[in-house]
Amino acid sequence: MEESGLKTVVRDNLPWIGVFVLVVLAAVYAYHREKAAPASETKPVSKNLPQSTASPTSTGPEPSVSYEAPQLHPARNVQEDVRKTIAEYNERVRTNPKDPDAPAYYSAMGNLTFVQLGDAAEAARYYEVLLSQYPQWDGIMHVYTQLMACYEKLNDRRNLEFTYKRMMEYFPPDSPQHQYAKLHLGL
Repeated sequence: MEESGLKTVVRDNLPWIGVFVLVVLAAVYAYHREKAAPASETKPVSKNLPQSTASPTSTGPEPSVSYEAPQLHPARNVQEDVRKTIAEYNERVRTNPKDPDAPAYYSAMGNLTFVQLGDAAEAARYYEVLLSQYPQWDGIMHVYTQLMACYEKLNDRRNLEFTYKRMMEYFPPDSPQHQYAKLHLGL
């Protein structure tokens, strides 16, 4: 028995159809979320607009109202919550460093510090402690990745290179991680 043409097309393109449906759902969700947002989230700031430097002959329309950009860092109360969580995790690993969850706490503290607080230097410190005290932890590959991101953000080439060298020592020569580090070291 032969399948109909439509069934064949759907079966052969099912992953792409799934992606398309997800994108459409995300767009619909974003649209409705924006419509449902309180008006106070986009407040006009026309009072403090700088004077236009455009020449009278410019062809583009002048905007009459501009809107504030969204915050790049979390609000102060969110940062306070993040700092409380980090302090709680710090206390847990300080009082019980042999806790099987201690590596996960260090990883979480690094992630929270780097992503939520934007402090790459402090996050790198958490990741370094994790690498030195728990080198056999299951999530260690993620730690190397995050540590490299911290050093990239800090523009710390010396420590970045040192991290690549440690990756080459830790991971087997045929692993993608070893090859990645080798490539970045130019070897």
